[in-house]
Amino acid sequence: MTETEILEIEYQGKRIPYQMPLGIYLDGQITGRVHDSVMPKYTEISPEKLSELDKEGIKTVKEDATRQLEGIAKQDTEEVRQSLRNTINLTTLLLQQ
Repeated sequence: MTETEILEIEYQGKRIPYQMPLGIYLDGQITGRVHDSVMPKYTEISPEKLSELDKEGIKTVKEDATRQLEGIAKQDTEEVRQSLRNTINLTTLLLQQ
């Protein structure tokens, strides 16, 4: 995983600050596959791809990251928990636009 850094992304004509890395688990609630609930796979998120989602998609990512931070991420590293917090922070800012 990369070091934490603060960047900006343009979204609806505004500059939105965010921290890297962004990430989420691909778990069974996201993929719909049973084995992904048992062994979820962590993946980094592209801020550009995230900003291309519609408001409902961004809201879903925020809800999933929040659910994971409160659950499975408690067993993972601080880096993974921070990436989930970074994802939650960015999606919150995007939803406010």
